[in-house]
Amino acid sequence: MYINIEQLVKDELEATEQLLWYEQPKAKIITAGGSVLCIFGIAFAVFSLFWMTTLLEQQSQAMLAVSLMDKIFPFFSAPFLIIGVLLMLSPYWIYRRAKRTVYAITNSRCIIITAGRTKKVESYNTDTIGNIEKVQYSNGFGDLTFAKEQYTMSGNDSGTEVRMRSIGFYNICEVNKVEKILKAAVRKDVG
Repeated sequence: MYINIEQLVKDELEATEQLLWYEQPKAKIITAGGSVLCIFGIAFAVFSLFWMTTLLEQQSQAMLAVSLMDKIFPFFSAPFLIIGVLLMLSPYWIYRRAKRTVYAITNSRCIIITAGRTKKVESYNTDTIGNIEKVQYSNGFGDLTFAKEQYTMSGNDSGTEVRMRSIGFYNICEVNKVEKILKAAVRKDVG
């Protein structure tokens, strides 16, 4: 799916906003994070397939002494096989999401846009941005987080658990340059 990232960002700008920077995350770097899920998915799928074929093979050897439950039982591993295949495809889903995401900084806010069948736009005013944290890799790429979001998770026995999620721009090139642009926007040195 091709998206015109410049137009996508410009459609979200208000009349008084000045666009300082925009970019998509680098998808090839992101898919490396999905490799662990992929390896786990392969193991999960292979085990499920092995389990299913072993049970079907035992049924074929027993021929007449197989009850209805014995005939159905091997197919209970089918959902696990499907989960394994979906985990194997996780790098693809991560890559696809990165290709539909656009980050932007204006003189008044940070914007994260995810396009697709629907468009999700997250805005963070520069007035409310707290600590800016940067992680830089040796190739100049990196992550820039600028906000924290609180969310709750409820469990059956453990009650409700409050967690924090970091908000930011992930896997962007020239992270030092973007950090300077963001800090200037927060200090109101631009626009």
